[in-house]
Order: sequence, then structure tokens, then C-alpha cells
Amino acid sequence: MHMMYRIHKTIPSPNSMFVHYQIGDEIWGKNRKDKFQKSMIMHRTKGPAKSNEFSKDFHWYIDGFIYLKMDYGFLLITNSSYTPKIIYYNGTKEWAISSEKRNYFKLHRDGDLPAVEYSNGDLEYWLYGKRHRLDGPAVIIGDKQYWFKDGEFVKCIT
Repeated sequence: MHMMYRIHKTIPSPNSMFVHYQIGDEIWGKNRKDKFQKSMIMHRTKGPAKSNEFSKDFHWYIDGFIYLKMDYGFLLITNSSYTPKIIYYNGTKEWAISSEKRNYFKLHRDGDLPAVEYSNGDLEYWLYGKRHRLDGPAVIIGDKQYWFKDGEFVKCIT
């Protein structure tokens, strides 16, 4: 269940020691699913999770992680392997690794989990920027399955 709060006094955020709520902030969130912590995490996809009517500040949060709103969807600010790096408006999700120092962005997800989950259910498995999966197809599009190893095509089953 999503909740909205309007802040009437300046208070520190429970999520981070660097973020403070200001007078006029609207905070959208949902209950944490963790059974040990009964608190709210900032979350909203149909608008900013944190906004201020006076300063016109807007911050987008999805499951407690801050995202930038782009033309194509949402881009995760921090490096986290647990949340998608990009969430497109159509629902497609991409996991990736990136480095500002080396200036790269590569599709990647550990643990035999898909790095791309399309909104229609199709899946792609990537490891360090190459299609790759040892124990099954690296690309599943409908009934078609494509095997890749280290970016090289192996076989196709339709």
C-alpha cells in the first residue's frame, strides 16, 4: 500500500543521515517488506517520491533507491546488484555494472539471473557485457531459445 505524507517541520530522514525532510515536502512510500524493520521506504513510479512545492525539488525513488528520470525511463544513481540499473517506462528492466572512472556501462547480473527482463516476459542473460549462460539458454524470446557462451552464439532451439 502506498502512502503520502506532507512535512510540516524539518526532520532528519530515517533512510539516510544526509537527506532531510523540509517544510513543504511531500513524501510517497510503501511499507518495508522486511519483517525485522517496520518502516516506510520511499517509492513511487507515477511521480516523484519526494517533492517540495516551495523549492520545486523533485526526487524519484523506487524501492528506496534514488533514480534519475530520463526520456526513456529511470536510471539508478548508485551501484546496486539487487535493483535494476534502468527501468524503462514500458516495464523492461536492465541490470548492469558501470564505472565512472573507466566510463563504461555493461549489461551484467550474477547468480544465473537475467540481466534484461522485458515487459512481455522475454529474458536475456548477460555477464560483463556479453550474452552468456552455462546451464541454459542466454536469450529466451517466446518459445525460441538461444544459447551463448562468452558472447559467442552456440545454438538455437525453436
